[in-house]
Amino acid sequence: MCPFQPARRPTNVRLQRDNTYQSAFLLALLITAATHAIAAEPELWREPPGVAATRVANSSALDLRAGEPLQLRIDTPTDLRTRCRLVDAGQATIAELDCARMTLLALPSGRYELQTLSQRDGHAETLTRRWPLQINDQTLWLGHTLWLLAMLLGIGSTVLWMRRRLRRILGDTGALDALVKQRLAQLESTNQRLRTLSETDALTGLANRRHFDEVLRDALARALLVDRPLAVLMLDVDHFKAYNDTHGHLAGDDVLRQIGAELRGSIRNDTLAARYGGEEFALIAPAKLQEAHDLGERLRKRIEAQVGVTASIGVACFDVRRDADEAALIARADQALYQAKRAGRNRVQVDGIDRVDGPEAEPGDLASPANDTFEGEVCPAPPQPEGWPDDELTASLVSATGSSTKETLASSGSDRTLKPS
Repeated sequence: MCPFQPARRPTNVRLQRDNTYQSAFLLALLITAATHAIAAEPELWREPPGVAATRVANSSALDLRAGEPLQLRIDTPTDLRTRCRLVDAGQATIAELDCARMTLLALPSGRYELQTLSQRDGHAETLTRRWPLQINDQTLWLGHTLWLLAMLLGIGSTVLWMRRRLRRILGDTGALDALVKQRLAQLESTNQRLRTLSETDALTGLANRRHFDEVLRDALARALLVDRPLAVLMLDVDHFKAYNDTHGHLAGDDVLRQIGAELRGSIRNDTLAARYGGEEFALIAPAKLQEAHDLGERLRKRIEAQVGVTASIGVACFDVRRDADEAALIARADQALYQAKRAGRNRVQVDGIDRVDGPEAEPGDLASPANDTFEGEVCPAPPQPEGWPDDELTASLVSATGSSTKETLASSGSDRTLKPS
Protein backbone atom coordinates (compact mmCIF):
# COMPACT_ATOMS: atom_id res chain seq x y z
CA MET A 1 0.00 0.00 0.00
CA CYS A 2 1.37 3.42 -1.06
CA PRO A 3 1.82 6.04 1.59
CA PHE A 4 -0.60 9.14 1.44
CA GLN A 5 0.54 12.05 -0.79
CA PRO A 6 -1.25 15.50 -0.92
CA ALA A 7 -2.69 16.55 -4.26
CA ARG A 8 -0.76 19.22 -6.15
CA ARG A 9 -2.49 22.29 -7.66
CA PRO A 10 -2.01 22.83 -11.30
CA THR A 11 0.78 25.21 -12.24
CA ASN A 12 -1.42 27.30 -14.60
CA VAL A 13 -3.80 28.25 -11.77
CA ARG A 14 -0.92 29.60 -9.74
CA LEU A 15 0.33 31.62 -12.68
CA GLN A 16 -3.14 33.16 -13.23
CA ARG A 17 -3.29 34.24 -9.62
CA ASP A 18 0.13 35.87 -9.81
CA ASN A 19 -0.86 37.76 -12.98
CA THR A 20 -3.97 39.12 -11.25
CA TYR A 21 -1.90 40.44 -8.36
CA GLN A 22 0.52 42.10 -10.70
CA SER A 23 -2.28 43.76 -12.71
CA ALA A 24 -3.89 45.18 -9.60
CA PHE A 25 -0.57 46.52 -8.40
CA LEU A 26 0.15 48.20 -11.71
CA LEU A 27 -3.35 49.76 -11.83
CA ALA A 28 -2.93 51.19 -8.35
CA LEU A 29 0.46 52.55 -9.33
CA LEU A 30 -1.00 54.24 -12.43
CA ILE A 31 -3.83 55.80 -10.46
CA THR A 32 -1.41 57.15 -7.91
CA ALA A 33 0.86 58.54 -10.61
CA ALA A 34 -2.08 60.16 -12.43
CA THR A 35 -3.39 61.72 -9.24
CA HIS A 36 0.05 63.04 -8.43
CA ALA A 37 0.40 64.41 -11.93
CA ILE A 38 -2.96 66.14 -11.84
CA ALA A 39 -2.27 67.61 -8.45
CA ALA A 40 1.09 68.75 -9.70
CA GLU A 41 -0.36 70.74 -12.63
CA PRO A 42 -0.56 74.57 -12.36
CA GLU A 43 -3.91 76.07 -11.27
CA LEU A 44 -5.35 79.50 -12.27
CA TRP A 45 -7.09 81.66 -9.72
CA ARG A 46 -9.04 84.88 -10.36
CA GLU A 47 -8.75 87.54 -7.68
CA PRO A 48 -11.38 90.29 -8.10
CA PRO A 49 -10.85 93.28 -5.76
CA GLY A 50 -12.58 92.80 -2.41
CA VAL A 51 -13.87 89.32 -3.35
CA ALA A 52 -12.52 85.88 -2.49
CA ALA A 53 -10.44 84.25 -5.21
CA THR A 54 -12.13 81.77 -7.49
CA ARG A 55 -10.54 78.90 -9.34
CA VAL A 56 -10.71 78.92 -13.12
CA ALA A 57 -11.11 75.51 -14.68
CA ASN A 58 -8.67 74.38 -17.30
CA SER A 59 -9.46 75.70 -20.79
CA SER A 60 -12.29 77.91 -19.43
CA ALA A 61 -12.62 81.19 -21.33
CA LEU A 62 -12.17 84.55 -19.62
CA ASP A 63 -14.24 87.49 -20.91
CA LEU A 64 -13.66 91.13 -20.04
CA ARG A 65 -14.08 94.56 -21.58
CA ALA A 66 -11.21 96.58 -22.94
CA GLY A 67 -9.61 98.59 -20.16
CA GLU A 68 -11.08 96.39 -17.43
CA PRO A 69 -8.35 95.25 -15.00
CA LEU A 70 -7.89 91.50 -14.43
CA GLN A 71 -5.86 90.11 -11.51
CA LEU A 72 -4.75 86.48 -11.68
CA ARG A 73 -2.38 84.10 -10.00
CA ILE A 74 -1.16 80.63 -10.92
CA ASP A 75 -0.27 78.12 -8.23
CA THR A 76 2.45 75.65 -9.32
CA PRO A 77 3.87 72.56 -7.59
CA THR A 78 7.25 72.96 -5.98
CA ASP A 79 8.83 70.28 -8.14
CA LEU A 80 7.95 72.16 -11.33
CA ARG A 81 9.69 75.12 -12.82
CA THR A 82 6.83 77.04 -14.42
CA ARG A 83 6.72 80.18 -16.44
CA CYS A 84 3.61 82.02 -17.71
CA ARG A 85 3.07 83.89 -20.93
CA LEU A 86 0.34 85.69 -22.81
CA VAL A 87 0.01 84.98 -26.55
CA ASP A 88 -2.28 86.46 -29.17
CA ALA A 89 -4.48 84.70 -31.69
CA GLY A 90 -1.44 84.00 -33.88
CA GLN A 91 0.41 82.32 -30.97
CA ALA A 92 2.91 85.19 -30.91
CA THR A 93 4.18 85.89 -27.43
CA ILE A 94 3.15 89.28 -26.17
CA ALA A 95 4.50 89.26 -22.62
CA GLU A 96 6.08 87.00 -20.01
CA LEU A 97 4.08 87.17 -16.80
CA ASP A 98 4.77 86.59 -13.13
CA CYS A 99 2.78 83.47 -12.29
CA ALA A 100 2.49 84.38 -8.60
CA ARG A 101 0.71 87.64 -9.37
CA MET A 102 -0.26 89.04 -12.72
CA THR A 103 -2.44 92.04 -13.66
CA LEU A 104 -3.80 92.45 -17.14
CA LEU A 105 -4.68 96.04 -17.95
CA ALA A 106 -5.15 98.18 -21.05
CA LEU A 107 -4.99 95.30 -23.43
CA PRO A 108 -6.51 95.99 -26.85
CA SER A 109 -9.64 94.07 -27.75
CA GLY A 110 -9.09 90.70 -29.31
CA ARG A 111 -8.56 86.99 -28.61
CA TYR A 112 -5.66 85.92 -26.40
CA GLU A 113 -4.49 82.82 -24.60
CA LEU A 114 -2.83 82.50 -21.20
CA GLN A 115 -0.34 79.59 -21.16
CA THR A 116 1.87 77.85 -18.60
CA LEU A 117 5.08 75.98 -19.56
CA SER A 118 6.47 73.55 -16.93
CA GLN A 119 9.71 71.56 -16.62
CA ARG A 120 10.78 68.84 -14.20
CA ASP A 121 14.33 67.77 -13.48
CA GLY A 122 15.67 65.78 -16.33
CA HIS A 123 12.69 66.51 -18.58
CA ALA A 124 12.09 68.98 -21.35
CA GLU A 125 9.80 72.00 -20.95
CA THR A 126 6.25 71.33 -22.04
CA LEU A 127 3.01 73.30 -22.40
CA THR A 128 0.91 72.23 -19.44
CA ARG A 129 -2.12 74.52 -19.29
CA ARG A 130 -3.93 77.12 -21.45
CA TRP A 131 -6.87 79.47 -20.82
CA PRO A 132 -8.59 81.45 -23.65
CA LEU A 133 -9.00 85.16 -22.99
CA GLN A 134 -11.51 87.36 -24.86
CA ILE A 135 -11.26 91.12 -24.49
CA ASN A 136 -14.27 92.93 -25.96
CA ASP A 137 -14.13 96.42 -27.40
CA GLN A 138 -16.01 99.21 -25.68
CA THR A 139 -17.66 99.99 -28.99
CA LEU A 140 -19.37 96.61 -28.82
CA TRP A 141 -21.02 97.57 -25.58
CA LEU A 142 -21.79 100.95 -27.07
CA GLY A 143 -23.34 99.15 -30.03
CA HIS A 144 -25.42 97.06 -27.68
CA THR A 145 -26.50 100.20 -25.87
CA LEU A 146 -27.36 101.93 -29.12
CA TRP A 147 -29.23 98.85 -30.27
CA LEU A 148 -31.18 98.83 -27.01
CA LEU A 149 -31.95 102.53 -27.36
CA ALA A 150 -33.05 101.98 -30.96
CA MET A 151 -35.30 99.14 -29.84
CA LEU A 152 -36.81 101.30 -27.10
CA LEU A 153 -37.25 104.13 -29.58
CA GLY A 154 -38.98 101.74 -31.98
CA ILE A 155 -41.29 100.49 -29.25
CA GLY A 156 -42.08 104.05 -28.18
CA SER A 157 -42.74 105.08 -31.77
CA THR A 158 -45.02 102.09 -32.24
CA VAL A 159 -46.95 102.91 -29.07
CA LEU A 160 -47.22 106.56 -30.14
CA TRP A 161 -48.44 105.54 -33.61
CA MET A 162 -50.98 103.16 -32.11
CA ARG A 163 -52.26 105.89 -29.78
CA ARG A 164 -52.62 108.34 -32.65
CA ARG A 165 -54.27 105.67 -34.75
CA LEU A 166 -56.64 104.82 -31.94
CA ARG A 167 -57.42 108.51 -31.43
CA ARG A 168 -58.11 108.84 -35.14
CA ILE A 169 -60.31 105.75 -35.09
CA LEU A 170 -62.20 107.09 -32.09
CA GLY A 171 -62.49 110.44 -33.84
CA ASP A 172 -63.79 108.72 -36.94
CA THR A 173 -66.22 106.78 -34.74
CA GLY A 174 -67.41 110.02 -33.19
CA ALA A 175 -67.82 111.56 -36.62
CA LEU A 176 -69.66 108.43 -37.74
CA ASP A 177 -71.96 108.64 -34.71
CA ALA A 178 -72.65 112.29 -35.47
CA LEU A 179 -73.33 111.42 -39.10
CA VAL A 180 -75.66 108.59 -38.06
CA LYS A 181 -77.53 110.94 -35.72
CA GLN A 182 -77.75 113.53 -38.49
CA ARG A 183 -79.04 110.94 -40.93
CA LEU A 184 -81.56 109.68 -38.35
CA ALA A 185 -82.75 113.23 -37.76
CA GLN A 186 -83.07 113.75 -41.50
CA LEU A 187 -84.91 110.45 -41.82
CA GLU A 188 -87.27 111.38 -39.00
CA SER A 189 -87.86 114.78 -40.61
CA THR A 190 -88.47 113.12 -43.96
CA ASN A 191 -90.86 110.62 -42.37
CA GLN A 192 -92.68 113.48 -40.65
CA ARG A 193 -92.99 115.32 -43.98
CA LEU A 194 -94.22 112.15 -45.66
CA ARG A 195 -96.69 111.60 -42.84
CA THR A 196 -97.90 115.18 -43.18
CA LEU A 197 -98.19 114.83 -46.94
CA SER A 198 -100.12 111.57 -46.54
CA GLU A 199 -102.56 113.27 -44.16
CA THR A 200 -102.89 116.66 -45.88
CA ASP A 201 -104.85 117.80 -48.89
CA ALA A 202 -102.41 119.36 -51.36
CA LEU A 203 -104.79 122.08 -52.62
CA THR A 204 -106.29 123.47 -49.41
CA GLY A 205 -103.71 122.47 -46.79
CA LEU A 206 -106.45 120.88 -44.67
CA ALA A 207 -106.59 117.24 -43.57
CA ASN A 208 -107.47 114.80 -46.32
CA ARG A 209 -110.27 112.23 -46.34
CA ARG A 210 -108.02 109.44 -45.02
CA HIS A 211 -106.84 111.44 -42.02
CA PHE A 212 -110.38 112.64 -41.33
CA ASP A 213 -111.66 109.06 -41.15
CA GLU A 214 -108.85 108.01 -38.75
CA VAL A 215 -109.45 110.94 -36.40
CA LEU A 216 -113.22 110.46 -36.44
CA ARG A 217 -112.81 106.78 -35.56
CA ASP A 218 -110.68 107.64 -32.54
CA ALA A 219 -112.97 110.50 -31.53
CA LEU A 220 -116.01 108.21 -31.60
CA ALA A 221 -114.32 105.64 -29.36
CA ARG A 222 -113.30 108.37 -26.91
CA ALA A 223 -116.74 109.96 -26.89
CA LEU A 224 -118.32 106.56 -26.29
CA LEU A 225 -116.14 105.79 -23.28
CA VAL A 226 -115.96 109.17 -21.53
CA ASP A 227 -119.36 110.60 -22.57
CA ARG A 228 -117.69 113.44 -24.45
CA PRO A 229 -119.78 115.58 -26.85
CA LEU A 230 -118.91 115.16 -30.51
CA ALA A 231 -120.29 116.87 -33.58
CA VAL A 232 -119.63 116.49 -37.31
CA LEU A 233 -120.24 119.35 -39.75
CA MET A 234 -120.48 118.78 -43.51
CA LEU A 235 -119.97 121.94 -45.66
CA ASP A 236 -120.60 122.18 -49.40
CA VAL A 237 -120.01 125.22 -51.67
CA ASP A 238 -123.22 126.31 -53.38
CA HIS A 239 -123.36 126.23 -57.19
CA PHE A 240 -119.66 125.38 -57.42
CA LYS A 241 -119.99 123.61 -60.79
CA ALA A 242 -121.61 126.69 -62.29
CA TYR A 243 -118.82 128.83 -60.77
CA ASN A 244 -116.21 126.60 -62.42
CA ASP A 245 -118.02 126.74 -65.74
CA THR A 246 -118.18 130.53 -65.55
CA HIS A 247 -114.78 131.48 -64.14
CA GLY A 248 -112.69 128.40 -64.93
CA HIS A 249 -111.21 125.62 -62.85
CA LEU A 250 -108.21 127.68 -61.73
CA ALA A 251 -110.53 130.22 -60.19
CA GLY A 252 -112.46 127.36 -58.61
CA ASP A 253 -109.24 125.99 -57.10
CA ASP A 254 -108.49 129.44 -55.72
CA VAL A 255 -111.92 129.51 -54.07
CA LEU A 256 -111.23 126.15 -52.42
CA ARG A 257 -107.85 127.40 -51.16
CA GLN A 258 -109.46 130.50 -49.68
CA ILE A 259 -112.14 128.43 -47.97
CA GLY A 260 -109.44 126.18 -46.51
CA ALA A 261 -107.64 129.24 -45.12
CA GLU A 262 -110.85 130.57 -43.61
CA LEU A 263 -111.62 127.25 -41.97
CA ARG A 264 -108.14 127.03 -40.46
CA GLY A 265 -108.44 130.53 -39.06
CA SER A 266 -111.92 130.04 -37.60
CA ILE A 267 -111.61 126.83 -35.57
CA ARG A 268 -110.01 125.92 -32.26
CA ASN A 269 -107.06 123.59 -31.71
CA ASP A 270 -109.37 120.74 -30.68
CA THR A 271 -111.32 120.91 -33.95
CA LEU A 272 -110.26 119.23 -37.20
CA ALA A 273 -111.13 120.62 -40.62
CA ALA A 274 -110.71 118.43 -43.71
CA ARG A 275 -111.44 118.49 -47.42
CA TYR A 276 -113.87 115.64 -47.81
CA GLY A 277 -113.96 115.59 -51.58
CA GLY A 278 -114.43 118.04 -54.44
CA GLU A 279 -116.04 121.22 -53.07
CA GLU A 280 -117.19 119.46 -49.90
CA PHE A 281 -115.54 119.99 -46.51
CA ALA A 282 -115.99 118.27 -43.12
CA LEU A 283 -115.26 119.25 -39.52
CA ILE A 284 -114.96 117.26 -36.28
CA ALA A 285 -115.63 119.32 -33.14
CA PRO A 286 -116.02 118.27 -29.47
CA ALA A 287 -119.07 120.54 -29.22
CA LYS A 288 -122.57 120.58 -27.88
CA LEU A 289 -125.45 120.97 -30.30
CA GLN A 290 -125.83 124.74 -29.89
CA GLU A 291 -122.06 125.28 -30.06
CA ALA A 292 -121.79 123.18 -33.23
CA HIS A 293 -124.67 125.16 -34.79
CA ASP A 294 -123.03 128.48 -33.91
CA LEU A 295 -119.72 127.27 -35.36
CA GLY A 296 -121.44 126.34 -38.63
CA GLU A 297 -123.22 129.69 -38.79
CA ARG A 298 -119.98 131.57 -38.11
CA LEU A 299 -118.20 129.67 -40.88
CA ARG A 300 -121.03 130.24 -43.34
CA LYS A 301 -121.00 134.01 -42.79
CA ARG A 302 -117.20 134.23 -42.91
CA ILE A 303 -116.99 132.32 -46.21
CA GLU A 304 -119.68 134.50 -47.74
CA ALA A 305 -117.98 137.70 -46.58
CA GLN A 306 -114.33 136.80 -47.29
CA VAL A 307 -114.52 134.46 -50.30
CA GLY A 308 -117.58 135.74 -52.05
CA VAL A 309 -119.40 132.42 -52.36
CA THR A 310 -122.11 130.83 -50.26
CA ALA A 311 -122.05 127.44 -48.52
CA SER A 312 -124.59 125.04 -47.05
CA ILE A 313 -123.76 123.22 -43.80
CA GLY A 314 -125.22 120.12 -42.18
CA VAL A 315 -124.63 119.36 -38.47
CA ALA A 316 -125.04 116.04 -36.63
CA CYS A 317 -124.22 115.10 -33.02
CA PHE A 318 -123.07 111.63 -32.07
CA ASP A 319 -125.84 109.51 -30.58
CA VAL A 320 -124.95 105.97 -29.55
CA ARG A 321 -128.57 104.89 -30.06
CA ARG A 322 -128.47 105.98 -33.70
CA ASP A 323 -124.81 105.83 -34.79
CA ALA A 324 -123.43 102.31 -35.01
CA ASP A 325 -120.20 103.65 -36.45
CA GLU A 326 -118.64 106.76 -37.94
CA ALA A 327 -120.31 106.13 -41.30
CA ALA A 328 -123.75 106.48 -39.69
CA LEU A 329 -122.78 109.78 -38.08
CA ILE A 330 -121.41 111.12 -41.39
CA ALA A 331 -124.55 109.97 -43.17
CA ARG A 332 -126.73 111.96 -40.75
CA ALA A 333 -124.59 115.09 -41.19
CA ASP A 334 -124.69 114.62 -44.96
CA GLN A 335 -128.47 114.23 -44.84
CA ALA A 336 -128.72 117.49 -42.89
CA LEU A 337 -126.54 119.14 -45.58
CA TYR A 338 -128.89 118.08 -48.36
CA GLN A 339 -131.85 119.32 -46.33
CA ALA A 340 -130.14 122.73 -46.22
CA LYS A 341 -129.64 122.64 -49.99
CA ARG A 342 -133.29 121.70 -50.60
CA ALA A 343 -134.35 124.54 -48.33
CA GLY A 344 -132.59 127.10 -50.55
CA ARG A 345 -128.85 126.80 -49.78
CA ASN A 346 -126.59 129.26 -47.84
CA ARG A 347 -127.84 128.04 -44.48
CA VAL A 348 -127.10 125.65 -41.56
CA GLN A 349 -129.23 122.56 -40.93
CA VAL A 350 -129.00 120.46 -37.74
CA ASP A 351 -129.97 116.80 -37.98
CA GLY A 352 -133.17 116.04 -36.10
CA ILE A 353 -134.34 119.69 -36.11
CA ASP A 354 -137.07 120.63 -38.58
CA ARG A 355 -136.14 124.31 -38.71
CA VAL A 356 -133.46 125.41 -41.17
CA ASP A 357 -131.57 128.62 -40.32
CA GLY A 358 -130.73 130.84 -43.24
CA PRO A 359 -128.94 134.16 -43.60
CA GLU A 360 -131.44 135.86 -41.32
CA ALA A 361 -130.82 133.50 -38.37
CA GLU A 362 -128.82 134.63 -35.34
CA PRO A 363 -126.39 132.49 -33.33
CA GLY A 364 -128.02 130.88 -30.31
CA ASP A 365 -131.49 130.95 -31.91
CA LEU A 366 -131.79 127.19 -32.43
CA ALA A 367 -135.05 125.44 -31.49
CA SER A 368 -137.04 122.40 -32.41
CA PRO A 369 -140.72 122.71 -33.31
CA ALA A 370 -141.53 119.50 -31.49
CA ASN A 371 -139.68 120.17 -28.26
CA ASP A 372 -136.59 121.88 -26.87
CA THR A 373 -134.76 118.73 -25.93
CA PHE A 374 -131.53 119.58 -27.80
CA GLU A 375 -131.43 123.32 -27.29
CA GLY A 376 -128.01 124.14 -25.85
CA GLU A 377 -127.63 120.67 -24.43
CA VAL A 378 -124.91 118.09 -24.74
CA CYS A 379 -125.24 115.58 -27.55
CA PRO A 380 -127.36 112.63 -26.31
CA ALA A 381 -125.37 110.18 -24.19
CA PRO A 382 -125.99 106.43 -24.15
CA PRO A 383 -128.32 105.19 -21.40
CA GLN A 384 -126.32 103.33 -18.79
CA PRO A 385 -128.54 101.97 -16.00
CA GLU A 386 -126.80 100.74 -12.89
CA GLY A 387 -127.93 97.17 -13.47
CA TRP A 388 -126.72 96.96 -17.10
CA PRO A 389 -124.93 93.57 -17.43
CA ASP A 390 -121.38 93.46 -18.70
CA ASP A 391 -122.27 91.32 -21.73
CA GLU A 392 -124.95 93.82 -22.83
CA LEU A 393 -122.48 96.70 -22.39
CA THR A 394 -119.92 94.81 -24.47
CA ALA A 395 -122.48 94.14 -27.19
CA SER A 396 -123.41 97.84 -27.26
CA LEU A 397 -119.75 98.88 -27.61
CA VAL A 398 -119.21 96.43 -30.44
CA SER A 399 -122.31 97.59 -32.29
CA ALA A 400 -121.36 101.25 -31.84
CA THR A 401 -117.69 101.09 -32.86
CA GLY A 402 -117.42 97.90 -34.91
CA SER A 403 -114.71 96.56 -32.57
CA SER A 404 -114.42 94.77 -29.27
CA THR A 405 -114.23 96.58 -25.92
CA LYS A 406 -110.49 95.91 -25.72
CA GLU A 407 -109.97 97.34 -29.21
CA THR A 408 -112.11 100.35 -28.38
CA LEU A 409 -110.12 101.05 -25.24
CA ALA A 410 -106.88 100.76 -27.21
CA SER A 411 -108.23 103.18 -29.81
CA SER A 412 -109.26 105.68 -27.14
CA GLY A 413 -105.69 105.68 -25.84
CA SER A 414 -104.33 106.92 -29.16
CA ASP A 415 -102.08 109.95 -29.00
CA ARG A 416 -103.81 111.53 -32.02
CA THR A 417 -105.18 115.00 -31.16
CA LEU A 418 -107.77 117.07 -32.94
CA LYS A 419 -105.84 119.98 -34.38
CA PRO A 420 -106.14 122.21 -37.42
CA SER A 421 -104.26 121.18 -40.51
